[in-house]
Amino acid sequence: GGCFQAALASLREHGGVLEHPAHSKAWAHFGLAKPPSAGGWIKADEFGCWTCHVGQGHYGHLSRKATWLLAKVADPALLPELVWGPSEQKIHPVALAKHGYEKARRIGMMAMVGGKDKTRIRNATPVPFRDVLLGIARGAV
Repeated sequence: GGCFQAALASLREHGGVLEHPAHSKAWAHFGLAKPPSAGGWIKADEFGCWTCHVGQGHYGHLSRKATWLLAKVADPALLPELVWGPSEQKIHPVALAKHGYEKARRIGMMAMVGGKDKTRIRNATPVPFRDVLLGIARGAV
């Protein structure tokens, strides 16, 4: 519906940071370089944007929640070193006891979060990761 396109245009003009699910087709569609899954910032485009792959699990999310960031800052040296690489998978102890290791590993923590809050919890950005994003945004052009 044009939301990513509008966000990208705003980022390119004003700077800041954009968070998107990893492996998004938007990167290829808009000619952005695909960030390496091992981590690290790479130049994303000719407009001065940088991109990286980071797991929100390193910052407190229940799942690994692989995320791609796109940032434009006044000085690329201001881009932070993040915790790179895949985060450790968390296994719910009830699932482990009930189903064994292999199935508990496959279903992950989010399968054990019940009730109406599952979507809110899955979509939430952990506070430490929010703080990282705000820090990047403060370095905007």
